[in-house]
Amino acid sequence: MNLMNETELINEYSNSHQNPTNQLIHFVCVPVIFFNVVALIYAVTPPLVTGLVVASSLVFYFRSMRSFLP
Repeated sequence: MNLMNETELINEYSNSHQNPTNQLIHFVCVPVIFFNVVALIYAVTPPLVTGLVVASSLVFYFRSMRSFLP
């Protein structure tokens, strides 16, 4: 099994997302998936739990993405 390091993974991801069709699909589908997951969590848990899950997810992703921002 050939394991890629972080730089190789980022380069591969970047290269594969240059296609305009791929970008459009991600632009539309990623938010749809996110909001469907939030709706599912909301349907099976109290609203406070949903809010905590969404807030903690946003904090996690913003902290993770800091190293990729200029």
